[in-house]
Amino acid sequence: MGAAPPFIVTGTKAANKAPVMAGATGSPAWTGVLTQAVLDTHAALTTTAHGGFKIGQATVASASAIAAPTGGGVVLLTGTTAVNTMTGGATGDVVTLVASGQATGVPVVLNHATGADNLNLVGGHNLGIYAQVPADTAASTGESVTFVKTATHWQELTRDLRVVLDYQQITANKSVTATTEAGADTVITATAITFDGATPIEVEGFSMATPAASTADASHVLYDGSSIGRFGYSYVPGAQVYMTLSARRRLTPTNAAHTYSWRSWGSSGTGTVFAGVGGSGANMPAYLKVSRSI
Repeated sequence: MGAAPPFIVTGTKAANKAPVMAGATGSPAWTGVLTQAVLDTHAALTTTAHGGFKIGQATVASASAIAAPTGGGVVLLTGTTAVNTMTGGATGDVVTLVASGQATGVPVVLNHATGADNLNLVGGHNLGIYAQVPADTAASTGESVTFVKTATHWQELTRDLRVVLDYQQITANKSVTATTEAGADTVITATAITFDGATPIEVEGFSMATPAASTADASHVLYDGSSIGRFGYSYVPGAQVYMTLSARRRLTPTNAAHTYSWRSWGSSGTGTVFAGVGGSGANMPAYLKVSRSI
């Protein structure tokens, strides 16, 4: 995980009233010592705790163009419409966009461009951010990207992303009896994930041993609806030979949902993908992992 978003707050003050966040009515602009007690005096303030203070926070439905909060702050982005521009804001304002409420494995995409009010992302590529990914074992804060307003556009400062998107394992041996690639036996299936079409990923498979039947061969293939290629192979000219499989495939999926799976088949007989629960004298689990390649 990356660094936490910066602390940013501005405000205005109406006569004889407590300071409020920028964007509220009131004049003139308020300046003074900002303390937790001062912030807590305004009951209507929507904030999120950070570093002993609070940051202005707003919830905004994702759209091609969204409005920047006056003076900067945190924007919880709901929905899945790709964001192209952020209108408003003054030079030097800092805004953190946080994915919020999307289904697990479904991102809101931030599109890169360099024109007026566009989001200028590091690396020059679009980026999908997730509220939750299948690898999360509990509810957690959504991924985020922080921008600063320049004279023309919003420049990325930092990003807070998960690396591992999904991890699935088996803890018992899997027999392989299929004899064709099209009809290969499923060993492990990853959870469906929607990608942004620009970020490369790695799909990794492991088993401590994947022997083919005697005098046969065994092929291990990566599927995404259909086979996209072999990522493991073993051939046994005589008695069985036990070989570890550790394979990776780097690719950039399209901006769509993808379900990766490890499938296996052999020329004849019964092969095996070994797996166990781990521990002294026991086989480790076999697994399939999907990660960002960053």
